[in-house]
Amino acid sequence: MTDSMSPAPHPQLGGFVRTYPADDRRRVGTAIGMLVVGALSALIGIPIFQARQEQISSQGGSPGSPFANAITGFPLFGGLLLVAFACWRLGHAVANRGERFDEYERGFVHSRRGASDPVEWSAVRQVRQLGEAREGWRHTLGIDCRYVVQRHTGRTIRFNTLIEDADVLGNHIERATRPGSSG
Repeated sequence: MTDSMSPAPHPQLGGFVRTYPADDRRRVGTAIGMLVVGALSALIGIPIFQARQEQISSQGGSPGSPFANAITGFPLFGGLLLVAFACWRLGHAVANRGERFDEYERGFVHSRRGASDPVEWSAVRQVRQLGEAREGWRHTLGIDCRYVVQRHTGRTIRFNTLIEDADVLGNHIERATRPGSSG
């Protein structure tokens, strides 16, 4: 029996090459960070929004400048949107804890949520890279670059830079599935 981090043998995929695990700490950390920032923004935005509403009612209900209304509502509503997005990201991080890609000579295995999905190179129709992997805040959030692996069956597997060395994995899949490649 193998532990959750050891790659299972897949004879049809050949010898094991490398594991690309998800950075679970970064996934959870960014979600919690966004949750804190969003909650603080919403809390700061409540009195600002209330003061603006009182100002509008003291002027006989005239809404005044749309720009002023947007600026005073942004901390509250932007914070609430960020909280909602952070909750989604946190749920995603918890649900996909332990996600990883195990690369083999003739394919890869995508493991998450207790299930493994072996994919031979010949089953991949196309690999698309969206964006460029870079350092900075976009990389920290995992929104700098993502890969979409589309199979001949139409099913897709998506991963971003929250997977360790995602750019290396994406390039390996793209090279191995290029027409004329031996895998």
